[in-house]
Amino acid sequence: MIIKNANIVLLNKTFKGYVEFDQHRIIRIGAGAVADADYDAHGLYLLPAFFDSHTHGGYGFDGNESASLDYVKKVNRYFANIVKEGVGSTLMTTVSCSDVDLQDYANNYPNIKKLDRDNIIKGWYIEGPYLSLAKKGAHNPKMIRPIDLKTTAYIQRKLPNVVKLLAVAPEYEGNLNKLNKLKKDYFLTVAHSNASAAIAEKAFKLGANRVTHLYNQVSGLDHHNPGVIDAAFDNDTVVCELICDGKHVEPLVIKNTYKILGADRIMVISDSLMTKGFADGAYTV
Repeated sequence: MIIKNANIVLLNKTFKGYVEFDQHRIIRIGAGAVADADYDAHGLYLLPAFFDSHTHGGYGFDGNESASLDYVKKVNRYFANIVKEGVGSTLMTTVSCSDVDLQDYANNYPNIKKLDRDNIIKGWYIEGPYLSLAKKGAHNPKMIRPIDLKTTAYIQRKLPNVVKLLAVAPEYEGNLNKLNKLKKDYFLTVAHSNASAAIAEKAFKLGANRVTHLYNQVSGLDHHNPGVIDAAFDNDTVVCELICDGKHVEPLVIKNTYKILGADRIMVISDSLMTKGFADGAYTV
């Protein structure tokens, strides 16, 4: 299959050309025109599929669901729609819940992957419950609690190397002292945290190398009381998630953040919920 007349976006350049596929693999990328093609892009942009590394679901599918009567229908509808939007892979993200729910999800994850025929889900992102009440956002405050090493150990035994990110608020009730043990099995991200810059810097030294949705529900920029954002800006090894919908973060702030961090230290995310794709209205999430 050949797609022609596309504006092809590569790492360091964009050019008009064509792309040839064989058995779902790219075998040739060329500049200029080609006579025969299966599809004419008519100047549309052609770029690699988006890796949404922080999404809670969409189109009625909730990442926290371990099972429901119409579970298969929801999962398949979710996959079908995000592919149309250009999403090629995701980390399925769960919100704060009970230890029982976390264990149920760990037990059910293989069933989700059986439905994932195109290997869209690349792993599990645990966003909560090890967060800060002061920056809980939409998380259920009744579910927020300190890190439980027994639960994290159970998940790792059940699903070795499946959990790609574990969110923590390092300042909350002894969490900082547990990061050294967790980093052996998990990539750690500072999330929903009201930490000072000093505490955040300690977390980065202990293994955290990411900040969850920068600016949203983390201690903000303050010239007298620096917080998570300042510490992230100051550490060249830290990657920052950014929701670029123009609502969660103003476009001017996105622009300035890009100037500070550069492309290699920004991870664009959707942070979408199960209501993604629904009409405006009142929903329970």
